[in-house]
Amino acid sequence: MTEKMDLRSRIGPTVRNRPEPLGYPRIDPRIAELRTRVAAEIERLTSTLHAGATTHDVDASTDPSGAGATPNNVTDATGAGTAGFARDLHERIRLLGQIAAGLALVDPAHLPPAGAGFGSTVIVCDLDTGEEATYRLMAGDHLDIAAGHVSLASPVGQALIGKMAGDIVVVETPHRKRRLELRSVIALGEMIGVPDA
Repeated sequence: MTEKMDLRSRIGPTVRNRPEPLGYPRIDPRIAELRTRVAAEIERLTSTLHAGATTHDVDASTDPSGAGATPNNVTDATGAGTAGFARDLHERIRLLGQIAAGLALVDPAHLPPAGAGFGSTVIVCDLDTGEEATYRLMAGDHLDIAAGHVSLASPVGQALIGKMAGDIVVVETPHRKRRLELRSVIALGEMIGVPDA
């Protein structure tokens, strides 16, 4: 018994108790799961695209907005609409690539267990103007402003993190103070089929 204790004191703690080596931070399990699911979805969509599939081969989650099938990606028996469907697949693959790149950098705090976070699609209504807008919360280097991407670091992005449909946030922007009501939140995990991610 004394020999075992002496040996442990010389070799250090067991592997389970050792701290992570410098330069290799521990990956948050939720982020690891999301990265795995995003990679699998990219692979599935790429295979579908290369196989020349029709909408019957892909479920409704292939819509880039995450909201389901749209008239652009519905084909008839003659294959009409296939070009639109292929375009939608390309767009979804591009978006998932941006999300995969962002997951390598995103702070786990920007992926709350409930509500809006990295990769979420959020529909808001400006309570002062009545205008609706759709935003996708993304990391700074992976923004497509024309597609409605908003940086997590921006005032709007910071105000939306963790918020749910029905919440009202007040955002101080360079132009004015905005009161936004969240009408809909589709979290990243929900979009790619990871519950509570």
